[in-house]
Order: sequence, then structure tokens, then C-alpha cells
Amino acid sequence: MYGYIALIGLFFQLIPFADLGLGAAVSTAIARRELTAEDSKFARETVKAAFRALVASSVVLLLALSIASALGLWPGLLGLPASVGQASGWAILVSLAPFAISLPFGLGQRMLLGEGKNHVVNIVAVIGPVLATLATLALAMVGAEPLVMAIATPLGVLAVSITCFILAFRQANWRWRTVLEAREATSTPLHIWRAAAPMMIMLVTVPLALQSGRLILAHVGTADQLATYSLAAQFYAPTVSLITTAGITLWPSFARLGTQGRPLWSKSLVIMSAVGLAAALLFFLLVRPIAWLVSGQQIEVTWNVAAGFAALILVTALHQPSAYLLTTPRLLKFQAGSSVAMVLVCIPLAVYLSAQIGAAGPVWAMAIAVGACQVVPCLLRSRRYFRGSVVHGNRTVSIYDPNDLNPYGLEVGRIISTLGAPVSYWGVDSRRFPSSTQLSIRAELAGSVKSGSLPKQVFRRITGPVRVAFSAPLSSPLVVVWTRDAWDAVVFLIRAKFGGETLFVYHNPAQVRPRTGLQGLLERGLLRHSRVCVHAPWMADLVRPIGADVVVTPHPPFSFAAEMAGAPGAVSPRARRVGIVGALRPDKGSEDLPEIARASGGGWCLVVAGPDAVAPDVADQLGILGVHVEYAAEGRAPTEEELHAAMRSCDVVVAPYRLVTESGSVLLALSLGVPVLGYESNALARVVSPRSLVTGPQQLGEKLSEFLQDRWDTYRMTPQQLALESRQGWEVALG
Repeated sequence: MYGYIALIGLFFQLIPFADLGLGAAVSTAIARRELTAEDSKFARETVKAAFRALVASSVVLLLALSIASALGLWPGLLGLPASVGQASGWAILVSLAPFAISLPFGLGQRMLLGEGKNHVVNIVAVIGPVLATLATLALAMVGAEPLVMAIATPLGVLAVSITCFILAFRQANWRWRTVLEAREATSTPLHIWRAAAPMMIMLVTVPLALQSGRLILAHVGTADQLATYSLAAQFYAPTVSLITTAGITLWPSFARLGTQGRPLWSKSLVIMSAVGLAAALLFFLLVRPIAWLVSGQQIEVTWNVAAGFAALILVTALHQPSAYLLTTPRLLKFQAGSSVAMVLVCIPLAVYLSAQIGAAGPVWAMAIAVGACQVVPCLLRSRRYFRGSVVHGNRTVSIYDPNDLNPYGLEVGRIISTLGAPVSYWGVDSRRFPSSTQLSIRAELAGSVKSGSLPKQVFRRITGPVRVAFSAPLSSPLVVVWTRDAWDAVVFLIRAKFGGETLFVYHNPAQVRPRTGLQGLLERGLLRHSRVCVHAPWMADLVRPIGADVVVTPHPPFSFAAEMAGAPGAVSPRARRVGIVGALRPDKGSEDLPEIARASGGGWCLVVAGPDAVAPDVADQLGILGVHVEYAAEGRAPTEEELHAAMRSCDVVVAPYRLVTESGSVLLALSLGVPVLGYESNALARVVSPRSLVTGPQQLGEKLSEFLQDRWDTYRMTPQQLALESRQGWEVALG
């Protein structure tokens, strides 16, 4: 009877996919929630969406259990004998209901893991077996049906989940209403499923292979063999749990180090091998006498069963470093594939071996399948991960930058060079390069060529992108930071379709600023065939429906610009100079300037640091309000030196942007040490303090007047923090 109670009580371990794999996304979001206000909001929305999805999963699972019980399907599904099957229907429903209810509350454990409080989870987990033991004693004392005792373990799981959920919300300082109140969480965001889908596959396959041993023995073995397997598995579970608990602590370190984590991976592989070997030997030597004692000399664990579980402990320990290294969405897909292969090998092999060697059959099948289909492939993939990365593989990263106004490509080159990768920068012939750059500069082959005779310019314009695309091996990364026209797009699309590793920086998703015509069509093709780099998670959500491989690479600071501009000069306390940077379009607030001036009281100088002139009617209104307009360069786009000098001369820069993806102007102002006031948006909220953001021109004018009288620090991030985030993003993108 013990074997059947264990089979039912632990049957929920066969359905961990009810978690939907969402825990991984929650842990990652919680781990980053204190970086910025945007990350904090992102974490809340991720938890809300995951909680609601798991409530739906819980309801579906309860319905499925009820239907199976009502139709009397359990005896056939579990191989229960007639003497046991009569009471199985309602007993299994009651036993598994606590587990189904615990699903949404199980997010608390993942939240605590993201907070770095895994030790708290382990301490709280003690509640589970204690409560299960007390429940078993209570049921035995009241003379309950034997199968009802199977409820003990699921009750323990529910208690642990609720306790962790409460502690996690207290740690995050969130209210209970957090999971219910937001409009954004009416459906699960796409970004969650990118990691959740492969994780869900692994959550299905790994326990399916392990727990199927009981089902296989229930069908093809004897009751004694099932009892032997179940008792040995009871001792295996806490042993391997200690190993996986130690392994999971590697996850945040690998996530932070990325492709620079090879020393840690090698060291942890040696340590986990030694730990696994020691644990396997101890298990092999002690499980038989302990099982004999615990079972009252009723159940004997054979040497073959003990050896099988010992081998499984060893291969599980060997797998831990690689399992927690390969955790990016792309590498999780690889792990999901290896898990599927493991199940396809394990179950047929377990059926065959069970008929040959009895209770040891499923154990040896699992050990062989895990070793052959997970440990070995993931070890090889980990080595390839390090060897193929730009850091350890010494692969040159090429950067194509046809933009002669925005130095974004140059800054990305500097960030990538800090990863230890050689960088070949293909830029325009008119750009000024800082003397401190360590990049290999190749000018005159990107964008519009302005030097030489006209035939020479045309020739370079046509052949330049082709030389950039195919001068390096297709296995070497090419980062396309802009496309100048349709010719650029078609050349790099061809390279990507031929298997060239191409990363396309998508600054303005079509939902924000669409590109039409042939260039827009070709860019959409480039999105589908390359790795797409965007500046923020909310932008990634806009791009993923296209089906592209999307990675977030935060915008770097303009450190080269700050170096070339030199130290800022002293600002006169009487100076009232207000800058506006970039093109003067309606979405950039050009039409809001008169209202801003009126609300501020006027009496200041507007410094236009961009290629456009203020519209005559706007200039007239500004003049009436006492605002004088000055240009960094009259009648043309300013040079970089003129742009930097104009911005440095300002007391503050206004950013009245209505449609903004990631404002390079604001980041340039941050890098130059110039304060910024602007409209609220996701992009500006990442770097600008809440006090410095408003909702409209009237409020911006009032805020400007307040700032000119009493200055404050308008930023919530430093250039160093921006550089670190960008470096981490590009390490993932190129890893």
C-alpha cells in the first residue's frame, strides 16, 4: 500500500509544467527591479502577468482533475489494482487540489530567488515535510482511508508556497493588490514567453522521465518493486535537492559574467564533480541500511537500485554548471531540445530495463539518458559558447555606421571593445575620431561619400557596403547601427540570408516611426533574418511579433563626445540659456515652444543645436515673449564641436518629445553634464529624475521657471551606469 500512497502523493511532480515555465522570467525581472524605475515597473508587470496566467493554469488543472475523477480514469492511468482503485477517484482529487491551488503562490519562491534570498526559500521549505508528517499522523489517528494520506505532501507544498509568497511581497515592499490592479497585466506579455516556453518544456520533460519510473513499474513490475523504487527515490530526492540548491546559486554569477565566466564554469565543474562523486558514494553505502531501518525491515533496496540512483546523482551534479550557464532564451532552447531527447531515450529504455532488471531499470535508464542527452551535449555547447564568443574566440566585430551626425556607432564600438573583442569600425569620411579610440578605423566606405571626384564617390558608395558585408568571415559578427538607404538594406539582408552573423540596431520600431517604400520593405526582411538589437524591453515587445531574434542592448553614454568636448566651463549664475537639440519636428515639440516660453515667463535665450531653423511664426511668438533664438550653426547642421559647445553653454536642455524611443539627445546631455527637463516617457524616465519630467508644455514651462531659479540634479543615472548596462547587453547579444 505504501507504494500506491507514494505514487498518488507525489503524482503532482509529473505536472510541474502547470507552472508554465514563468518562474524563470519572474526571477530575472525581480533581480533587476532596483536598477531603474523602468525596471521596477517591468518587474511588477511581469509578476502580475505571471500570477494571472498561473491562476488560469490552476483552474484548468482543477477542472482536469475533477473530470478524471468523475469518469473514474485514475485506476487505468496509474495501474491501480481493483482493491485500491475503488477509492482512488475522490482521494486523488482531494490529494492534488492543494497543489493546484498553490501554483500562483509558487511565484513567491521565484521572487525570493531573484532577490538573492534562496536561503530563505530553503529555510521555509522545512515547513513542507513537517506539515506533511503532522498531517499523516493526524489522518492515521482518525482512521482515514490509506489513500487519503497522499494529501500530506501537497498540503506541505501549499503551505511553503503561501509563506514564500507573503515573504516575497514584504521583501519587495509591494501591496497585495499589486497582482490585481494594473491594466498592463490583462494578458501575459510576449517577453515572458521567450524564456518561459523552453523552460516549460524542460519542466515537463525532466520530471516526466524521473517520475515515469513509478508508472512503468506499476504497469510492468510488481508491488514490491514499486515499493523498493519509491523508498529509494524518497532518499534520492533530498540528496539531489542539496546539489541543485548549490547549483542554482551559480545562476546570478553566470548571468552577470556571460562569456567571461569560463573560469567560474571550469572551477564549478570541478567542484560539482567532486561533490557529486562524494554524494553518490555516500548514497550507495547508506541507502540500503537506512531504508531497511525506516521501513521496519519490510522493504529492501537492492545494490542495483542503490547503484543506479548513485549514478543519477553523479550525472545530475555534473550537469549543474552547464545548466545554469546556458540560460539566455536562445540557449534555453538548446537545453529544451536536449531535455526532449532525454525523455525520448529514457522512457523506452526504462520499459525495456524494467522487464530485465526490475526496480533498477527506470533508474539506470534515467542515468544513461541524462548523461548521454543532457550532460555531454550541454558540456560541448558550453565550450562552444565560450570559444564562439567574441571575448574568448578573438573574433573581430565589424561595425557599419553611415551616420555622420550621431556618434552612436562609435560609442557602441567602444563598449564592445571593453569586452576584449577586436573592433573594426566602418564609418563616414567626414567624422572626427578621438585620439583615445582603440578601434580599427576604416572611413570612406559607409554612408554618403563626400571626398574625391563624383565617379569615385559613386563607386565607393556602391562598393562600400559590399566590402563591409563580406570582408570578414560570415561567422564574424557585423553590427549594422543604421542603414542609409535601400542599397544598405539589401546588401546586409543578402549577407544575413547567406548565414552571416548580422546584428541590426533597430532604433525606431515601425509602431513609433514607420519606414515606407523599398527601404522599409528591405528593413523588415533584415529584421526577420538578423539578430535585432533594441534599446529597452518595451521596444523589444513591439518588435517580437515580427518573429525576429530580439535582444535588449541599452543605449551607451556618449563618452567620446564628452572627451572631445573637454571639461565644462563655468556657467554664469545670470545665464538663462535653454537648449533644444536635434531636428525641430512636431513630435520633437517644436510647436510647443511658445506655450513653454509663456508658462516660464520668458526672458531667456533659446539655443537651437540642430540642423533646422525655428518656424517664422514660432520665432515671432517667442520674440513677443522675450525669448531670443540663437543657432549653434546658422543655415546648416552644426559640426560635432559646435553641437557640444552649444549644449555646454546652456543652463538646461528641454526635451518636449511626444514620440520617443530612446533619446540620444538626452543621453548626450547627460554625458556632457547638461541638465534636462522633458515630457514623461519610458525612455526619459530611465535616466531623468521624476521631478524633472512633466506631462505637457504648460507644466514644462512652469518647471523651467522653477529650475532657472533653483537648479537641481535632473538625472537618476550616471554615464558609468549607462555604460555598464550597455556592456552587459552587448555581451549577451554577441555571446
